[in-house]
Amino acid sequence: MFLTVRDVEVGKKVLKECPLAHRWRLVHKLVLYAAMRGVEDARLVGGLFSHATATGICSGETYESGFSPAIDELDVLSLHIPVASTLIAMMLKGAQLDSVRLERLASRSVGDDKELLLGLLL
Repeated sequence: MFLTVRDVEVGKKVLKECPLAHRWRLVHKLVLYAAMRGVEDARLVGGLFSHATATGICSGETYESGFSPAIDELDVLSLHIPVASTLIAMMLKGAQLDSVRLERLASRSVGDDKELLLGLLL
């Protein structure tokens, strides 16, 4: 629904209503959806994550759990979406994670994707 109406307030409401134990799954779905759709959606999701961080809706742990599966498969995603690393970096910046979490997430990727993510994030 958030991605259809493209309203951050709606997105915040959806995140808030999602049970805390499953919130990382919603983050994961948003990351994958935006990565498949392109820059505009990645910016929208990154903006949502920025607001969700500022208001305490999502924790660093939630984001780390939500981004991990996508980063684990980044080499495969990059075959189909050449700018996948850049799109994921945009959303990670929106999440405003600390450098320790960012490094831990970036280290999950392999090869050129790892170097690109590290370069974009740190």
